[in-house]
Amino acid sequence: MMTEERSHVGWTDEEKARLEEVRTSGKTVKACMHLFPGRSLCAVKQKISNMKEKKPRGHYSWVWDAIERELTATPGLTGRQLATKTGCCHRQIMDRLYEHNAPEGKTVYVSNWVRANPENPGPGPWVQCWTLGSEPDTPRPARMNADDRRKRDRMSYRKTAKKANPFAVAAGAVPVPKAAQGRVIKHLHDNEFEEAA
Repeated sequence: MMTEERSHVGWTDEEKARLEEVRTSGKTVKACMHLFPGRSLCAVKQKISNMKEKKPRGHYSWVWDAIERELTATPGLTGRQLATKTGCCHRQIMDRLYEHNAPEGKTVYVSNWVRANPENPGPGPWVQCWTLGSEPDTPRPARMNADDRRKRDRMSYRKTAKKANPFAVAAGAVPVPKAAQGRVIKHLHDNEFEEAA
């Protein structure tokens, strides 16, 4: 199958100046595509990559400023909390935090570790709480060993079994469950008769 060949359209001086602006700005190439009508995203990215200095991949200059502002106001936030407060995606937040947590030029450190879901303090992954400064990172809590896991599972099973045991109410071990008083009668066909009328 023959395909029609496209003639190469050279880059104008005006387009090259715009490419330089995009390369040095903190914006993504995709966000600046309105400056290059008739050009594809792939072509613009390729042209920028061929320039002397490459635009850093995924560089968002405003993200670190937002993180710094939020951590100044409220130290000890997790990556998810920072993403919610700044409106940036979690991945970009974590990339900036790890970048500024490097040994050379360290400006943020791990001040604490919490469970990923604070509402459910049970087992789950640990996540870092970040604070501005150059102090050493707080070590991650040790994993539970097999004995601790078995003990936790036994306690959980006992709590569940106690709730489900009908004789536990008679023994006074658990309170009487609350339920609707009296008989509840539901007429299944009342609505059908009302609609027919």
